[in-house]
Amino acid sequence: MIRAFASFGKQVKEITPKDAKKYVRDKKHNVWINFEQPTAKENEFLKSLGFHPLSVEDTIKGRQRPKIEDYEDYGYIVIRTLETTEKGATAQLSIFLGKTFVVTYASAMVPSLQRVMDELKAKPGVLLKGHDFLAYAVIDALVDEFFPILEKLDDELEELEDQIFVKSDPKMVSRLFKLKRKLVEVRRVLIPMRDILNVLSRRDYGYIDSRTAIYFRDVYDHLIRLADMTDTLRELVTTAMEGYLSVISNNLNFIMKRLTAITVILMVPTLLASIYGMNVMNLPLSQEGNGFWEVMGIMLLLTAISFYYFKQKEWL
Repeated sequence: MIRAFASFGKQVKEITPKDAKKYVRDKKHNVWINFEQPTAKENEFLKSLGFHPLSVEDTIKGRQRPKIEDYEDYGYIVIRTLETTEKGATAQLSIFLGKTFVVTYASAMVPSLQRVMDELKAKPGVLLKGHDFLAYAVIDALVDEFFPILEKLDDELEELEDQIFVKSDPKMVSRLFKLKRKLVEVRRVLIPMRDILNVLSRRDYGYIDSRTAIYFRDVYDHLIRLADMTDTLRELVTTAMEGYLSVISNNLNFIMKRLTAITVILMVPTLLASIYGMNVMNLPLSQEGNGFWEVMGIMLLLTAISFYYFKQKEWL
């Protein structure tokens, strides 16, 4: 699907892809063309816009590392979003940023792009301020998606931390590892984007006005904050895993103490029963009429003494 917008004086209108191609390098208009889940025919339309074949190939094939490349009359930016595809992989977003146009290309649905397009008619100033300001708005919308995701992961971690000392769940470790993998995925998307925004905000590009660069620096600051949040959460997950393993180890030590105490307590009457079970004549108390009850009394007494001893040692 292709949607296109162009500025006409102080108005912004949604136009056809054919008109967008006509206006894309017209200095009188700021143009935004968005490709989302494009067909083969729409990929051919991208090729007809006059971009370098290498950048077009990287866009259509996908699976590119995040990067920024400077071509003769436009910049080519590749970033990844946390809005995942149906296969669970993060979506690649390619941005062609020229002197009067922005072309965005996503092989999967990216809800944040849809929101920017839906708001464009109500807030035409986003495009009227320039194509570069629109590029900022698109990237800023993508970055805003990081915050609720990290907040959700933070809440999940807090819930797991509360459960660590309440009960020993064998699934706890797998849940912590799953959470850590999510944070690694977030960091894999976030750090390259932070580096790209650092370049966009500090280097002089012909397709970015110096007055707009400050907005890119604002997004860069957000990404620094997000990177710190991600690193903090990763450290907390590691600490939670270590804490859980310590709790398991302490529980195991307590169980071993309890089993040892029970073994010793049972060993004393077992020893006496074994001695009096031997075929040996003249064992003490064996020939007396109340010998059985006296031996049983001794067993109970020794058992009680052993139990009291281990209770005092807090092994039971």
